[in-house]
Amino acid sequence: MEKFKYSQEIISTGMADIDIAASDSAYLLNLHFDPDIPGDPYLLREQVFQSVDNQIGNANATGIVQGYVEATGILSISNVSGEFLISANSLPVIGLTSGAVHYFAGAAIDPLENPSHLEPYANKLIETGADTYVNTTEINPMGGL
Repeated sequence: MEKFKYSQEIISTGMADIDIAASDSAYLLNLHFDPDIPGDPYLLREQVFQSVDNQIGNANATGIVQGYVEATGILSISNVSGEFLISANSLPVIGLTSGAVHYFAGAAIDPLENPSHLEPYANKLIETGADTYVNTTEINPMGGL
């Protein structure tokens, strides 16, 4: 049986087990914060954003919280729009509903990272091994450019 495919829509069926299963198989981006700096926790399924003026209207990146582990400082988000910026003077990631504010711990964001339970969708593995599988020896039958 083929898995259900979707393009990061928020699935809300009213049945928690189905909603959780859909969220678990979605593409997630893990953001790493410093767990030693206290702050309010993010709420499940709230929108988070990053902007220069801390206003969502001017956000350079947004996402939906799928999980937050305070002990490790890892925020997992889906429905990512834009690019979360990490620098020496990084902007905070703000929870729209909770008002939680956290700063990056300095770990780079790898958009191709996959949790182990999503290994069949190993984007990083495919990118790294692409040279082995992609045939680039074909000649253009129409001639050169």
